[in-house]
Amino acid sequence: MIKKYLMRTNGGIEEPNSNFNQHRLAVIRYAIEKNLSIAIANYNNYTNIKTNFQMPKLKEDEWDKILNNISVISFMQGLNIGNKVYNGYSIVTNNNNEEVVTENSIYIANNNDSIYYSIFKKGLNESMMNNRNYIGIFNMDLQRKSKEASLGTCYYYPKLFYADYNSVVYQTDVENLKNYNGNIYQYMKDKPNLAKVYYTALGRERYGMYKANRNMEELIKNYK
Repeated sequence: MIKKYLMRTNGGIEEPNSNFNQHRLAVIRYAIEKNLSIAIANYNNYTNIKTNFQMPKLKEDEWDKILNNISVISFMQGLNIGNKVYNGYSIVTNNNNEEVVTENSIYIANNNDSIYYSIFKKGLNESMMNNRNYIGIFNMDLQRKSKEASLGTCYYYPKLFYADYNSVVYQTDVENLKNYNGNIYQYMKDKPNLAKVYYTALGRERYGMYKANRNMEELIKNYK
């Protein structure tokens, strides 16, 4: 069974459409649905509340957000609003975290103008041709951080670059990933200049995260 899902029938196991990745997401989704359904059913059985709480039906694009990011889901059901009863839910996702490096965690920065771009910026691959001033940056290194000093709290940026408005802020000058079936690896296939910088940064950050987290027991001892 394990070998079946490790087969590279649709490319590498990290690709969104690979058998392994699809099975991984299905297992996570099943666990969330099952545990929530059990918790809701137990709550209905052991309380005297008249409302029959149920597991809400989430949309497929909402499941994509939940399965690929650190997320918080909140539910509100049975709220009397006059002639109706309100049932709703909200999903908050966070792809800016220091615990996981996803495919979307990397930006491409230009050392010449100190601007960073979305990896999906139109024409970025051509702009990088014969130009070694582009580097890949982990998105968390672009966030402001704080540090306690003798004079109080001071703030700094690990990497000081400025966002490209068209590709990062407004996201108007970007390629549509749907044209590539939502597959970043497929998107990179015909963009060798971009792919080289992107994969170098992605591998570096993931390896760095692995080194930082693989000896957790030793790290915990240092704080005791």
